[in-house]
Amino acid sequence: MSENDPIFKNAVRFSHKMKYPVAQPIEHRAEQVRDIILESVMLGRLDKTDLLIIAARDCSPMPSIRQVAIGLGLHHETVRRKVCHIKSLVSLCLIDA
Repeated sequence: MSENDPIFKNAVRFSHKMKYPVAQPIEHRAEQVRDIILESVMLGRLDKTDLLIIAARDCSPMPSIRQVAIGLGLHHETVRRKVCHIKSLVSLCLIDA
């Protein structure tokens, strides 16, 4: 890397002793997402199909939207739209937290 490279110039050397505000334990993030989903169901923001999609994609490796659509007997565009809705809902709630 060159010191004239703008990416190199703005880079911060990683230190295991430094606390990074963006990095949070995965368990904490998972708890937040779980709580957001539960609250969203209670408020009527997510329906049964949304929960089926979340359950279908909650494995490793995560299945594609088409695979989920086939498994649930839905059109892939319906699943894509619902996944986008779920992601935006969770993202907005995480930002507000």
